[in-house]
Amino acid sequence: MEPYQKATIIMQEYSTLRNEILALSTGVTQATVALISVLLALVTYGLLHHFTATISWLIIWSCIVYLVTQGWLWCLIFKLSAHLRRIEQRINDIAGGEPLLTWETTHSWGGIISRRLGWR
Repeated sequence: MEPYQKATIIMQEYSTLRNEILALSTGVTQATVALISVLLALVTYGLLHHFTATISWLIIWSCIVYLVTQGWLWCLIFKLSAHLRRIEQRINDIAGGEPLLTWETTHSWGGIISRRLGWR
């Protein structure tokens, strides 16, 4: 297989993974908006009527579900980000060592955090 054919296939995978990361980051935002909406509704109900144990537990469980969801989404983002860094390296290797793709490696959260932790 020719290098340009390999690069085309790898770039398609790269594009797909970037789209998945964008979708997951949208999920992070949507989860935050959902939590704020639920908390506002519960607090408003509690203030207008009376805070009961049920309302308090619903607030606590909403926060727990939010934290679990956020943790899961961020783990997926970091996992995909690590894979994108490997793809960037492969593309750059195919290009003869010329750094054509560097965004994920140098500028994204996954690249920044992995460099600081020495994972790269």
